[in-house]
Amino acid sequence: MRKLCFNKPNISLLGLITFIFPRIFIFALYLAASFVATVLANEPISETAPILTVTAGKMEALQLNRPARILSVGDNSVVEIFLDTAAKIVLTGLKPGETSLLAIDFHGDVIVELDVVVVPQNARHVTVHRSVSKVETLSCYPRCVGLVTQGEDEETASAAPPEDVSEEETVPEGEERPPPSGE
Repeated sequence: MRKLCFNKPNISLLGLITFIFPRIFIFALYLAASFVATVLANEPISETAPILTVTAGKMEALQLNRPARILSVGDNSVVEIFLDTAAKIVLTGLKPGETSLLAIDFHGDVIVELDVVVVPQNARHVTVHRSVSKVETLSCYPRCVGLVTQGEDEETASAAPPEDVSEEETVPEGEERPPPSGE
């Protein structure tokens, strides 16, 4: 028969390391996971609306899955909308910027709610910086032609047409190139 002695602890250092510390570590992990789950549950989930990108000066068609009764746009100076058919919206980008679009059906339910981003036309465009204050934008296909930029009227743009930068002037062999005008 074995006698129990309460005066001497029966736990060795090895027993302490192998038995108690892993349980403390698991309990700490449980507390950390519970804390993270609580914090994430209280955070609002950001619901971002889908994004439709439209180029300024271009049109984009949007097909709806059912007919719309009400169309609403946040900023009508950025994009213009109209209903082509009962279930087809046509958007025209007016100027670069962002707005939102909302389509509602005949029962008052939202058909589509999305963000509309109007981006500037950049395809085939070349910007020429002639000086600090003189900047020209050219549309190049197949030849470069000056564009009227925002804030510039057509008279200003046509008063000084940009040089044709797509082809160099060729001089037949044996002839001299005439001096540039103004010399």
